[in-house]
Amino acid sequence: MLELLFLLLPVAMAYGWFMGRNSIKQNAQTAKQDLSIKYSTGLNYLLSNQQDKAIDYLLEALKVENDSVEAHFAMANLFRRRGELDRALKVHEHLVRHGNLPTKDKQQAVFELGKDFLSAGLYDRADKMFNQLLKSKLYGLKSLQYLFQIYQSTKDWHQGISQKKLVVKSKDKKLLHTLANFYCELATLAQKNDDFIDVIELLEQALVYDANSCRANCLMATVYEQHQQFEQACACYQAIYQQDKEFFP
Repeated sequence: MLELLFLLLPVAMAYGWFMGRNSIKQNAQTAKQDLSIKYSTGLNYLLSNQQDKAIDYLLEALKVENDSVEAHFAMANLFRRRGELDRALKVHEHLVRHGNLPTKDKQQAVFELGKDFLSAGLYDRADKMFNQLLKSKLYGLKSLQYLFQIYQSTKDWHQGISQKKLVVKSKDKKLLHTLANFYCELATLAQKNDDFIDVIELLEQALVYDANSCRANCLMATVYEQHQQFEQACACYQAIYQQDKEFFP
């Protein structure tokens, strides 16, 4: 419990700053007292280990305004670090539902909510959150990176490939490498069906997005050998030497 109170200090400090800054703006003393009572009640619930009730009171006390948004994020991130994802979700959903947040804060709330869903293994919901942010300057690339984590976990290679235009636009080498691996995965599936043309086309696409993909050239060499096209197989092996001399042996 002491650890929880210690971790909540940033939230308490942010709240204190929020109340101090806005005290001169509040004409009704009773309204300020009401907020203070709610905040104190929330802390009392924390002390008595009734954390769900505590969150409700704290959310009410920290009414979502420009000055209190950071306090909300601090509280939610605290819960997520402690593995209390249900509570982190509650705070972030509270922010997402709020209609008057600035665009930057709204996008941050959606992004953090996506991370909550991903941590909880709720891939469909996380996918939905991150897809909302693909055009965001602040969170577009990060959201795309998280989406590719989801596609890898769910082995949804086609869905990953559907984002290839955004990957190319991002010029992110890691994403391009992952995209090439998605093509390699599809080529491996096609190879089991002995679809020679499909396999070669998929592997050539992999090399378009990652010219240093040893995996693509190695798979291609194997396929050429199986079809007794030894000259082409040798060319693939020679390409691997240029790509990665340590992998070549």
